[in-house]
Amino acid sequence: EGASAVAVAAARLTRSPPDPRAIRPTLSPSMAAVILRCMEREPDARFPDAASVELSLSEALGATGSLPPPSLLPAESRRSATGPLRLVRIAVLPFACNGLAEDAYLGDGVAEDLVDALSVVEGIRVVAYGAASRSGTDDALEAGRALGVEVVVQGALRRLPDARLRLSVRLVSVEDGIQLWAKRFDVTPAELLDVNEAAAQAIAAAASLRAPEADRKLADPVAIDLYLRARAHYRDFWLEGAQESARYYAEALARAPDSPLLVAGYALALARVLFFTAGEIHAARGAAQRALALAPDLGEAHLAAAAVAFQEGSFAEAYRAAQAAVARAPSLAEAHLLIGRILGETGPLDLALRALRSAQELDPGSGVTRRELVRALALLGRLDEAYAIIRRPSREVFDRISSLIIEARLAVWRGDLDTILQVREGFQELERQEPNMPALSVFVRALVNAIDDRTALDVNRFLAALSDDVGNLRRVLFFHQVAVETNARFGTADAALDLLEKAVALGLTDLVWLERCPALDPIRDDPRLPRLVGIVRERTAPVRSLLPPPIAS
Repeated sequence: EGASAVAVAAARLTRSPPDPRAIRPTLSPSMAAVILRCMEREPDARFPDAASVELSLSEALGATGSLPPPSLLPAESRRSATGPLRLVRIAVLPFACNGLAEDAYLGDGVAEDLVDALSVVEGIRVVAYGAASRSGTDDALEAGRALGVEVVVQGALRRLPDARLRLSVRLVSVEDGIQLWAKRFDVTPAELLDVNEAAAQAIAAAASLRAPEADRKLADPVAIDLYLRARAHYRDFWLEGAQESARYYAEALARAPDSPLLVAGYALALARVLFFTAGEIHAARGAAQRALALAPDLGEAHLAAAAVAFQEGSFAEAYRAAQAAVARAPSLAEAHLLIGRILGETGPLDLALRALRSAQELDPGSGVTRRELVRALALLGRLDEAYAIIRRPSREVFDRISSLIIEARLAVWRGDLDTILQVREGFQELERQEPNMPALSVFVRALVNAIDDRTALDVNRFLAALSDDVGNLRRVLFFHQVAVETNARFGTADAALDLLEKAVALGLTDLVWLERCPALDPIRDDPRLPRLVGIVRERTAPVRSLLPPPIAS
């Protein structure tokens, strides 16, 4: 402590730090000693290398008895039962639904809910269900290796003759295929989510970890069924899927109006609808506030508040809420993604990339995360890495459309008509295969239909195709940015700057794009640009003020 920043800096150089146990009395003496040795003023008094720190931490942690058993640790960590604490990476694989085909959503929903239950366990990093379901193999161990996890959770669900449900869950080590834990639950539909909480507690115990007490119970069997249907539709990222998800959540809430699980899910679904239409803004905001009031410790409640604030353009509020969601549920991939998206616009890009990498690690199959990663890498000038991500093959329609959107936009950034023509061919082929193309493809459709020949892109025709597309402010601003890029590359500088002024007046927050997008290079020397950049920089400053100071090199 000190009277000023200078006094504090001087104290660090002249006085030893206080005993950590003065701040946390329950800290063991051995752990306090490790901390103090790390903070010694003289370099020679500190640990000589990281291995020495690890050894001392192992000894200090060994005294607490809170380590995972060797069977859940990577082989190189199995030196002794008192080895260093490791983060246990788990994937919940798709649950088999042994019964009617229309019951498939039950298996998916229960597996996804189990991911949520495990995501709040400190010491477990659980891969998002969507990634596991797209792992491309039916072999559990192969899927686990592909996802880079140590442990997989397998399950099966089927209906019994007496209207009960049988849920079988087992925990398997990826390295050697040994079954670490298994249990069968015969329950009524009303007890289905309670079983997930019990399974999460048992899985955490198998990893010598402690799960927090469950506070997500939902007992009405009809509401549970509607909740699982809503979760299934939420995985569809298009407007239609978000609307169906919101409809099922609303029906479930009519039966269980005070369930934090339902209120938070409803808010998330409405926040996704918000991107396409601004009509649900008040309902979404109200649902997010109510979820926080009902369950202030629920990660999904904070995520819902963050998602609504993000769609409204309240980035500082969204960033704080997303950080609160991660603090409560570290494996909540969507919260990491949201942090990455915010910082991807306000900067700094290195922190945005870190958050996006975390989101990708938790949900490797997310097309939205992939799109944001490519954008960040491209704005950093790392095009080889960006294109390596774009061109990964995928059978998912959403991923294929996402790749076309990304490639088309990067081609506009570079003024590359040849690539835009190739994108047009790929898009037209996809349209033949998928006649009911989702709404997000309007950008690609408008772009490729505006190309007359190999040397011309009709900017006015492109913009006219977008003008009737209704959406909230973020969607409107996205198309303004596309219009600015297209005019800067293929139209006139005056038209580009006029549109940019409109976007800034509407509330543009994408500072990183303004400063780095190569499509804007033709207008960089225009005297109007610095004033517009300054407005956006000031508008996004509240987010950057929330970030920790950079570490000096």
